[in-house]
Amino acid sequence: TKITVDDDTWVNIGAGIRSEFQIAEDQAPNEDDNSFDFNVTTAQLFIGGQVNEHVGFTFNLNSTDGDIELMDAILQFEKSEMFNVWFGRFLPPTDRANNSGPFYQNSWKFPANSIYAQKVAGRDDGVAVWGSPNGGKFKYQVGLFEGFEPTGGATSKAEDSPLLSGRVTLNLWDPEPGYYSSSTYYGEKDILAVAFTVQMQSDAFEGTPAGSTTSETGDWMAWNLDLLIEKKLATDAVISGELAFYDRDTDEMEDEMEDEMKEGFEGDGFYLIGGYLHPRVNADSCGRWQPKLRYETVEYDLSDKETENLELDVGYIVDGHNTRFSFVLGNQEEDNRASKDVDFNYIGVGVQAIF
Repeated sequence: TKITVDDDTWVNIGAGIRSEFQIAEDQAPNEDDNSFDFNVTTAQLFIGGQVNEHVGFTFNLNSTDGDIELMDAILQFEKSEMFNVWFGRFLPPTDRANNSGPFYQNSWKFPANSIYAQKVAGRDDGVAVWGSPNGGKFKYQVGLFEGFEPTGGATSKAEDSPLLSGRVTLNLWDPEPGYYSSSTYYGEKDILAVAFTVQMQSDAFEGTPAGSTTSETGDWMAWNLDLLIEKKLATDAVISGELAFYDRDTDEMEDEMEDEMKEGFEGDGFYLIGGYLHPRVNADSCGRWQPKLRYETVEYDLSDKETENLELDVGYIVDGHNTRFSFVLGNQEEDNRASKDVDFNYIGVGVQAIF
């Protein structure tokens, strides 16, 4: 819904919901029976607008497990396609997956390799300078953010240093203007894009290494390279492929963060997605089928574990990202060198709506 005051002043209000059902083999608490899970994975309220020709704002809320959190709070000073400044809480310049968010992914499940410092839903507090010259053929994004906050109190050796995050994107076919991007455009664009992301923060982690009694600090250094190709065929079908590599280093030091993915901040991995969007059967058909195959591997260096995931995701695209269904069949293997291995199959159904 758009509320217009004049040509330069307006407010948009919207919402998005993602819900899923999943059955996973041998994943019940007793480790012998199947697990059955119904989840509202994401429920978000979007509020955005423009104060005048060059000043905009975004205010978004996110709810997970019934808790409402501030997701985005951005003051957007946008002078031209060459130079813009954002202040507040928003997505730092990171990989395409995080930049797309859950609603604009091609596959249903978010990649496990997309691991960065965050306050909520991949966001962090900071400031960024960005531009997308030549209509978005080239895009640069660089910013300073809060990043990791090591603990230690009065005896801490850690600095209170900012996190530096930057990303450059080159679009060889159609452009992708604006700060955000998508992992698929369902044939509205022909995309051949390659991008590189780097993050750095000194003394980001603090702890006591095994066999030592002295507290030490470690720096954060991460990089990501991703490639997206999407082409509309003469038949109106669309082929797509996405490839991403990750490397994350903490100097083997991770502080006592309350984060279920803590073990993943030291490691590396990649994922590969290939998809085919069928053309509409006829003008009256309400949707299009899109089978996708995804393979992902993640290595967790400090826990000496490796996870592999192979997944068939059959999407039914009713109205692009606004209304779509996913039917997922997958297998996950965990090679735990320090404990027992895990190997299980899962099936699931997901639906999302943006309005």
